[in-house]
Amino acid sequence: PILILCCMSLFMMACAFTTQQLPPMPPSTEHKTTGSPLADIKEGLVVAWESEKIRPTIILMMGLGLFFAASYMVIIPLMIRDVFDGSSGGMALAYSANMLGTCTIIFFVMRRGGIERPGRALILAGTMSSVMVGCLSFGLPQWLFYVVIYFWGMCGGISMTMARSIVQEASPPTHRARLMSVFTLGMMGGMPIGAVMIGICVEYVGVLNAALVPCFGMLLVLLYLYFFTGLYEVRRLPVNVAMS
Repeated sequence: PILILCCMSLFMMACAFTTQQLPPMPPSTEHKTTGSPLADIKEGLVVAWESEKIRPTIILMMGLGLFFAASYMVIIPLMIRDVFDGSSGGMALAYSANMLGTCTIIFFVMRRGGIERPGRALILAGTMSSVMVGCLSFGLPQWLFYVVIYFWGMCGGISMTMARSIVQEASPPTHRARLMSVFTLGMMGGMPIGAVMIGICVEYVGVLNAALVPCFGMLLVLLYLYFFTGLYEVRRLPVNVAMS
């Protein structure tokens, strides 16, 4: 682990150096901050809540953090340890399979030139993710377990890229940075709560049955978004409109 941590540190230092070379973005002159960080955060939250496109996307991201990201951090390693009697090698393979699935779908979307209906893609990808997580409760063979993790990664790649695109396109230029921070907060804020919740479920019902909690929990979130918001009908904006 010492060698691995040293390599990670070197990569982070390289990232810091290359990021520093990026040209500075001039600040927007259309809107000035209040000077108070809390007031600026509140203003960003208000803009996000009032937007018919951004609000359901943020709710979706909170659901992803609460149910899926927490499952990713808790259920996968426990299944590898308790169900397959694996160790660090099995965990590495599972996380690699998930990330490979994410990279596969992102490459496909880039080659395709984007998705015309990102809201519909979000709902469908979230539904498929719920199915994949639910499949983990059946005590799959080890090879099939990794296949399911791969397809779960593909669904996650759609969710992350489409949600970020919707928020970026729907955000006014004067508030885009603050709304992207709200976007990140929506997912990261749900992760610790979800991790505790899923950890307690594993303790009482076992790791296999605990996989059903994020499955049905996320399906409830998706049903709400489908019937009570306009997320399903959100379309992609033209490039010249999205960049303005």
